[in-house]
Amino acid sequence: MAVIEIAPSLSVRQLADLLRVSAIDVIKRLMKNGIMANINQVINYEAAAAVAADFGYQVRLKPRTIRRSISAIGEIKRHQRLQDEELGGLRPRPPVVTIMGHVNHVRLDFWMLFVKPM
Repeated sequence: MAVIEIAPSLSVRQLADLLRVSAIDVIKRLMKNGIMANINQVINYEAAAAVAADFGYQVRLKPRTIRRSISAIGEIKRHQRLQDEELGGLRPRPPVVTIMGHVNHVRLDFWMLFVKPM
């Protein structure tokens, strides 16, 4: 039996990729277990472990990494600071206003009779 590590929650597509099977087969197994899910839906560890066991895999819970989340938050804050610095030199400008409506072509043709062509 092959051993795989599964995160506490993952999408059906991710599970299918881990198990090296079609996402449709994973969805069929989920339906047999009473879970209606599409390919992009996130499922919990218990449901994923049941499906993996059906395919002959032994499952372990993937440990969470706090360090990655802290570095990701720092990266987001750094990116926001860079954007603020880039946007600091911009000047406000008046809004662009567009008026849209129906053109009455009959009146337009009538109006063009009185306008001199250039």
